[in-house]
Amino acid sequence: MEDRPINYNLLHKDELEYEVSIRDVTPAGDVKSLREQIRKLARELPSDDIAEFEGQLAQELTVVQKKLGELEESTTAAKSPITLKSLNRVQALGHHLYHRLTRIKPVESTDVTSHSELMERLMRILSKLDNMLSVFVSTHSNAAFTDAVEGVEPPAQTETSPAVPNASCFNKYQTVSSLNLKFNGRSCVKAFLQRVEELAASRRITEARLLASAVELFDGDALMWYRGIRTEVSTWDQLKAALIEEFLPFDYDRRLLKEIRNRTQGSNENISTYISIMQNYFSRLNSELSDQEKFDIVSINVRPEYTVPLAIQSVTTLKDLKRVCRVLEDSWQRANAFVEPPRPSSSTLAADLSFKSSSRPKVEAAHPMEKPFCVRCRVDTHSLRECKSKRVVCFKCGKGGVTYPDCPNCLSQASTSSSSHNDDVSGASKN
Repeated sequence: MEDRPINYNLLHKDELEYEVSIRDVTPAGDVKSLREQIRKLARELPSDDIAEFEGQLAQELTVVQKKLGELEESTTAAKSPITLKSLNRVQALGHHLYHRLTRIKPVESTDVTSHSELMERLMRILSKLDNMLSVFVSTHSNAAFTDAVEGVEPPAQTETSPAVPNASCFNKYQTVSSLNLKFNGRSCVKAFLQRVEELAASRRITEARLLASAVELFDGDALMWYRGIRTEVSTWDQLKAALIEEFLPFDYDRRLLKEIRNRTQGSNENISTYISIMQNYFSRLNSELSDQEKFDIVSINVRPEYTVPLAIQSVTTLKDLKRVCRVLEDSWQRANAFVEPPRPSSSTLAADLSFKSSSRPKVEAAHPMEKPFCVRCRVDTHSLRECKSKRVVCFKCGKGGVTYPDCPNCLSQASTSSSSHNDDVSGASKN
């Protein structure tokens, strides 16, 4: 995405001639042709890709200085009431001057000083312009722009407030409402602030715009709190500090550190994901841990299958730990994916190079043939498994009509055997 994109349709003739010339093309004679030229050229060579201005440096600084004066005058509500048309023109000119200044590489000390002062003036104007755009989009009231420029609190939107036309030059993804984030006072305030600043940076939303539209970031109890302190904060950093002071638990570090020490690596987490999560944990502590403390926590909490390989490695940092564990994970994946070599077939081209097993196939040892015997029928013509008789017999002695546990013959034999054994034991004791 191009930094500070330019709406070329809103540039004047001399500005269009510069944009065409900087791309080594001869400018056309009229504004319409110039706009057609630059639209085509900008697609092939965006503004960010032009690194340096080649020309009269002093003359270029003079032109930029004059244009900056026009820009400052355009953003002053007292001299020029802010309208949608003028705001679009101011944005296009501001972005045009931003790219012109970034291409200038002064060498002489006087030029360096002049360039630095112009850049500071421009950045202040662009910051002011971003704030004006934010108020314009969030309040849908032209009157709010005058208040924003003069430092007056914007009025509340009412049902009778006039609707403002759609600002086509303004990227809807650069509004705070497009972040779709709300803090209600019950979730983690640090996680909320981290996500807000990540999305704001990716969408080029300035801190001034975040502050101006902060009301869109809150809900529930947090919204009530913000309405009570909004007049006490004048910067985004002040609002962040107030949020943390109000909504961060007093024992936050102690409780979070306990969570960190208990956060082991999950069974489906690879080492890269786990270490990234732990580093995010560490970043949310108010008191930063030392590198050694971080390493000790992570090395203890990794999966047990890493333990033995790590014990024989010289690993002392999280970077080394991640490297070694990734090697282990790669080796496990290769081992799991290993397949035996294919056997040659009739379609194999290099059959002589195919894998040939050197060992003979295993053959189960043959068991000697056992003669079948049926304990029910007391014959060796078939086995008990093959027996079709339903006759009840004692499987030990063959007595019919009873089973082994109830067989009187077997019971009497067992009783006699037990008495003889007891007599033998008793006699041995006497001797």
